[in-house]
Amino acid sequence: RLLIRPKQFGDGAITSAAIDETWEELHRWMRWAEDRERFTSELMEIRNRHMMASFILRECIELIGIEVSTGTAVVWCGLHDIDWQGRQCDT
Repeated sequence: RLLIRPKQFGDGAITSAAIDETWEELHRWMRWAEDRERFTSELMEIRNRHMMASFILRECIELIGIEVSTGTAVVWCGLHDIDWQGRQCDT
């Protein structure tokens, strides 16, 4: 029922829609959610492509969870500041 995968080409629109839908809570709790204008579909597509490059370079891993029956993004998480030697990261 849930597909969890790295972000890929074309995910800009669904990630932007997810941010738009949850903006009030994101803006309240997440430091990065300051300016709603930074999360348009086009800008999210560019950001996702940067995240894809970071994934290939093993710098960070951003995952998106898609509800298979609807195609709706329901989970978005990431592993950042990965220390491969120490086997730890921030999420």
